[in-house]
Amino acid sequence: MTRVFSSLDQQLELFERTCSEAVAKLAVALCGRLTPADTETILKQLGGITFSDTSVWRRVQTWGAKLKALEVLRQAAATALPQRGTVGPSAVPLSKKMGVGMDGVLISLRKEGYTEVKVGCVFDIVQRPEKDPETDKVI
Repeated sequence: MTRVFSSLDQQLELFERTCSEAVAKLAVALCGRLTPADTETILKQLGGITFSDTSVWRRVQTWGAKLKALEVLRQAAATALPQRGTVGPSAVPLSKKMGVGMDGVLISLRKEGYTEVKVGCVFDIVQRPEKDPETDKVI
């Protein structure tokens, strides 16, 4: 059984008081790419954080399985086919119509020769008022 300093620590699952959650996440991420000893060295040299290799290893054992399970669920959801009768994610409709324009030109630069310049813009589409030839009203 682990010692708990306060009931809030237990509720937030803060059982080790050696580092913050951000440092623990960083240590686990580094240990995924390096050994626990290398992770300890990097944390000490770059961040000035004293975090032993056994603590890193313990964190990886605790969080590693949870992260792997979450990653498996995320990959399964990303590759799953939609079920019959369900609506999948769709694009969010815009409340206004917009357009995109792009053009390019070759220009001559001294001592460099010709180079291509691309210019692009995003704009709102607005209906232009026009006169109806039969009623002479502006539509």
